[in-house]
Amino acid sequence: MKSFTFNVTDPVGLHARPVAKLVQEANQFCSDITMHYNEQVGNMKSIFGILGLAVPSNATVEIQINGSDEAYAYVHLTSFVRTI
Repeated sequence: MKSFTFNVTDPVGLHARPVAKLVQEANQFCSDITMHYNEQVGNMKSIFGILGLAVPSNATVEIQINGSDEAYAYVHLTSFVRTI
């Protein structure tokens, strides 16, 4: 399993547009990918799973990746989250 954290810099937090992009990126991989925030867990392959976490601006979230392509998903997603 691989994991990393990132800070949400969008002034509105994780809202529909960046979440849709995250879900689209996560769905490219076979691995299970989850987002952890405030003791809650959301499936990164589900827009409702991530929106339900209600992540505000300046929050730190953890992404966990577990599966056969986790190394590739880790490299891709750590790079991708810098763009949102």
